[in-house]
Amino acid sequence: MRQSNRLNKSGGNLISNILQKNLGALAVGNPDVVDCLEHLSPERHYRVERTASGWPVPSDPNRAAPFVFAENPLEEHRKRIRAQNPSGPCVPILLGCEDGCLPVAVCLEWGDRISAMLLIEPDIVLFHTVLTVLDLSKILGNPSFRVVLGEDPDGIEKVALSILPNIAATKAVFLQEQHLRDRYATYFSAARETLTSLLARGQAEARFLSEWGEQIQENIWRNTRFTLTCPDLKQFDGMLAGVPAVLVSGGPSLTKDLEQLSELHPLPLRIAVDTAYPVLQRAGLRPDIVATCDPTPLNRRHFDAAEPDPNCVLVFDPETYFEIPRTWTGPRVILSPGESPTCAWLNSIKGIEDAPRKPLSVAHAALEIALALGCDPIVLLGCDFAYNPQGGESHVHGAVLARRHDSVMENQQELDFIPCNPIDPGVSEPLVWLPGKTGGQVPSSQVLALFVREFARRLRNCGRTVINAGSHGAQIDGTENHNLNEIKELFGSSIVRRERLADRFRIERRVVSFDITDLLKKQLNALDYGASLATEAIRQIDKLPIPPDTGSLSQIESIFWKFHRDRAMKTAYGLSLYKATFSLTRGHFSSSPGDRLADLKAFFESVLVARECLGKAISESLCD
Repeated sequence: MRQSNRLNKSGGNLISNILQKNLGALAVGNPDVVDCLEHLSPERHYRVERTASGWPVPSDPNRAAPFVFAENPLEEHRKRIRAQNPSGPCVPILLGCEDGCLPVAVCLEWGDRISAMLLIEPDIVLFHTVLTVLDLSKILGNPSFRVVLGEDPDGIEKVALSILPNIAATKAVFLQEQHLRDRYATYFSAARETLTSLLARGQAEARFLSEWGEQIQENIWRNTRFTLTCPDLKQFDGMLAGVPAVLVSGGPSLTKDLEQLSELHPLPLRIAVDTAYPVLQRAGLRPDIVATCDPTPLNRRHFDAAEPDPNCVLVFDPETYFEIPRTWTGPRVILSPGESPTCAWLNSIKGIEDAPRKPLSVAHAALEIALALGCDPIVLLGCDFAYNPQGGESHVHGAVLARRHDSVMENQQELDFIPCNPIDPGVSEPLVWLPGKTGGQVPSSQVLALFVREFARRLRNCGRTVINAGSHGAQIDGTENHNLNEIKELFGSSIVRRERLADRFRIERRVVSFDITDLLKKQLNALDYGASLATEAIRQIDKLPIPPDTGSLSQIESIFWKFHRDRAMKTAYGLSLYKATFSLTRGHFSSSPGDRLADLKAFFESVLVARECLGKAISESLCD
């Protein structure tokens, strides 16, 4: 089956050329990996042999069995992956490279349907050997090809995030090399868990942006002057180092725990999420800091239900529903600049590099505030990420958007919620059971389960003591479980004077070295240019026969790709075109030219709608 035709020194120049070609291609999307491979000084080496079909196969002299048993490993790989052939666009996630067959076979089988590819290879020496003898430059040079090299769990997350939009919008397919299944079983299991969590997050974000992208973009433009002139949270890094803080979320356990919180003297620093803000006020517990990031109009209800407080600090991001920072009476601070094309542009103006990833929920935002300020310990209240299994509530009693269910049983698959507020509709959602803080399991949802995982991930290696003092809810890994009575002594010397704290944040306007009015006018020009292109595209589409010929369809496609690639228009329109772009680039491939043309027309029509909405938002910002 195997020929012992070993590659020898006579092919040294060829081998060197292949390696350099591969490294040059790999540098396009993976410069850190190239740096690692170029400075590799392995303590062990692989021998390279060829199979009967001529395929170069790395062979470990310390292993009794060879890696590859087939005479034609490439064909064997193609047969294996053909069985899980995805129906649409996909992102292959390769757990191991082995002899290099797997990425080649995937590309041959799935071709243009691949929107990105992720390779996780724990054996650095093996990967280097493959790159030495096999020309993979066409695959490695794809800008959406990513590599995680070595046993690096944190690296998996970092690299996966760079192609998360591709993964979230398509189908991720896990493929694992056979010989590595046992050798790196623990590592690959952890990798799968990390990636599964990230995929769930990406898919949740994709669904949310599809529904709320236009509102988010409107908020960004209406908040622009605040974004550019208010101080960023980063300016206050470590300002309250070592000060204990209570992070108050709006989970149902807060109903029971409010009384205990009010008994703490002196009162500790209180960082509240928007849901808990009016509830705390009514209990006589005015928060020191309120976090908010929800872009929907519903978010304003929390603030309408509260009294103005000039000594409370609002920490928000540019995507927050615009009426909230506009009507706020206290200090304003920018939490996170966000990740949209428009926010990236705003970051460049402000000189911000390596902007942090947007928090997944307002509870995560509150945690980021506490961590940034240096608070330690951080005590969690109302961070349930679960429903009350006894009373059926989704939130603390009195929360504006609270809901409840009539009953829940262990074998129940879905919850029917009844709104506590008569203007809110009732909803149903799948039920997920999570480990409970006090033992057993608690009823939750897929989204809340994702929040728990992300919360625990952020706590990992954060270097702070985090105490979950809530009376019930989901177990959060990385926290200590206590109740408030057990930890009262933590706050004995913690005196926070709200007025002085507010003054430290009261930097209402930063000095800017640019003309905001001129910047906004340029965005209006970009909107107008996009609208003119869309108008012309629709005019051409209306003249075409159905189905269109290939040449005409290509012309219309080229106009669409101008929107997708033009930096000025991506900045101006931003997330308002997310849903329309999603269907054309990653989420769906039409089966016929006629359907494709209809999708393109729908996209250009959405451009014209967005132009009117965003133009009005920018024009009103010009008048602020």
